[in-house]
Amino acid sequence: KIYDLNGRTVFSTEAKQLGENKSKNAGFLFARSGTVVSELTHRDTFSAFEGIIADRDLISSYVPIRRAPAGIPIEAVFELYQDVTPMLKSIEETQRLLTLGVIVVLGCLYLMLMFVVRRADKIIKRQANARQTAENDLAARTKELECSYRDTQTLHEIGCAILQTPDDATALQSILAHCLAARGFDLGIIRLVEPGTQIYRVAAHLGYLNAAN
Repeated sequence: KIYDLNGRTVFSTEAKQLGENKSKNAGFLFARSGTVVSELTHRDTFSAFEGIIADRDLISSYVPIRRAPAGIPIEAVFELYQDVTPMLKSIEETQRLLTLGVIVVLGCLYLMLMFVVRRADKIIKRQANARQTAENDLAARTKELECSYRDTQTLHEIGCAILQTPDDATALQSILAHCLAARGFDLGIIRLVEPGTQIYRVAAHLGYLNAAN
């Protein structure tokens, strides 16, 4: 379209638009003042050389018309439309592909992170179990060593008691006392076989009211 300085349409590719007044149109006012302006608009229908087209995205530009050289007063305003629908669709498709790509990349990173975290968690649990097992083994071994030490100490005390006691009865009584104390028992008895017979006699006892029974 071409507008005169009063905003009247003096030329249009669509004859029915001739004579329309665009004097209050913002684009026309900017162009009449010497500024080229453009805007992106969406048209449900648009009249073109090939006929009526629908659902189009257009760039509408208002250009001041003046004769050369520069500085000559503006004589008219030229409005032209550029169909950018394919370009916008291409941009939207590119944006969708980029968004999909970003989602795929983030998804892969998330899966990798989950794999690393789960693997690290398994390693930590395995190390914790191994440490617990080692601690249990150490505790059991320590207990065994303590028992061995107590047994050795008991044997040493028994040996000392045998060497220090004046008679066998006292020695046997001391041996029985040490053995019961080492194992935490309350009752104990030592029987000896009479030489040349199968008769057992009580040589020492602790905790019994009547050892003969």
